[in-house]
Amino acid sequence: LQRCRKRMPERQGMLQLFGRVFPCAMLSKMIGQSETDACALCSRKETPSHILCGCPELREIITASHDKVWRRLYEYLKLHLPGAWDLQYDAAINSMLVDGLRDSLPLNSGRTKPDGLAQNAAEQHCWLLELARSSDFWPDSLSLARQCKHDKVGYVRLQSDLRAALPNTNVRLLTFILGDRGLFDENLWTNHLTRLGLPTIKHRGFFDLAITGA
Repeated sequence: LQRCRKRMPERQGMLQLFGRVFPCAMLSKMIGQSETDACALCSRKETPSHILCGCPELREIITASHDKVWRRLYEYLKLHLPGAWDLQYDAAINSMLVDGLRDSLPLNSGRTKPDGLAQNAAEQHCWLLELARSSDFWPDSLSLARQCKHDKVGYVRLQSDLRAALPNTNVRLLTFILGDRGLFDENLWTNHLTRLGLPTIKHRGFFDLAITGA
């Protein structure tokens, strides 16, 4: 009972998100309780997504929340991935800790650091892993967020540098976009986990960890 009581605020917040009645300035203005929908911290339009993953003044809290979810997902992958994979947390590409890359990558490659890196030397795969939060208000919100990540100049440059440093290696950015209501593209995530060699029977556990940690 005590455990349920502790989780009540989390469940209430999730229900408010799904019902689109999460308390924010936008809702207050819509129902006539406020004359403005501006965020009190940064003056941008305050929506649920802005509070949960967009306000620059809440960056430390948002980052801490992201890191908490990613740590759980990383530990799950670490436990269940086949032994041929070398998995690194927070990628450490900027400090050139990846075997064989220390002297071969340009200095500017460290400007963008993915959340993780999975390397399989035997099969010549190098996957950059990135978890990102996004609004899931519109049907195409998640796909647009994913495209923004893939179009980011730093990631484009980093993949190019890695391909040059690792000839004949398949380099790819695998993005796991998680909506602010816990929604995600299950088919895409399944494809990513299959590329990583995670046994199919373990996919659901990965999904559940992401949702419960959101």
